[in-house]
Amino acid sequence: MEKVNFTRLELYELVWKFPISVIQKHYDVTRLGIKNACIKMEIPVPKSTYWLKFKYDKEQKRPLSNDYRGLQSIAVPTKKYEIKLRSTTKFSTLLSLSEAIKKDNTSLAKVPEELVNPKEIISKTKDFWNQNAISQNAITNADEVLFLNVSRENMPRALLFMDTLIKLLESRGHQFEKGRDNRGVVIIDNKTTLTISLREALKRIPPRVGEDSADYVFTGVFIFRVTLDSIQKEWRDGKILIEDQLSIITAKIELLAREENAF
Repeated sequence: MEKVNFTRLELYELVWKFPISVIQKHYDVTRLGIKNACIKMEIPVPKSTYWLKFKYDKEQKRPLSNDYRGLQSIAVPTKKYEIKLRSTTKFSTLLSLSEAIKKDNTSLAKVPEELVNPKEIISKTKDFWNQNAISQNAITNADEVLFLNVSRENMPRALLFMDTLIKLLESRGHQFEKGRDNRGVVIIDNKTTLTISLREALKRIPPRVGEDSADYVFTGVFIFRVTLDSIQKEWRDGKILIEDQLSIITAKIELLAREENAF
């Protein structure tokens, strides 16, 4: 069985210098393997919000305990030999939480037909797109808007969806911020940070005779993605539109954070 050996001090320095997602890729080990090693050797790890550059109240690097008398080194299996110790969330659990969210947040579990008292970032995003439709010299600062990779004609739909989702998440006690790449960031319990994004699927149009490159056109199909370290979950328009999956999306976000905080 192939393994990667870490000393306690070495791993401590690594987890405070790089996000676990970077460490796992570099050493070809799993996030779970790194976290379990930190738990066994009582190595404090930073909260996921530690890696947000726009955070002004970053936590201080916590020192290793001098009272620790356990292992001073540990071997972490590489990915291809890693045994999955944590079972994925059962679908029944997801559905149960989704139904509870619908019941507790009736007015926010459904996307309305028009924007009503939109969140500030949604208003600025709408203004930015409206101004750009008239002139490329938009007054609104692009750094203040949310990046939504959709066609202009489908922007109203995208704004409605994101505004409702943000309000639903905040009603559940979660924090929403704009990330460094202008995508959304959800912070749960001031511990777990997830990135969310919305885009419209593209269709490739093969190049015509004499043309060098293909064209890509928007299809009207929305794709919503949630990312937590190396874990990604997507919802795509199909028989059920993403607007009708708000409670499921919110439930999955909360369950991902719950699993993350369990280790």
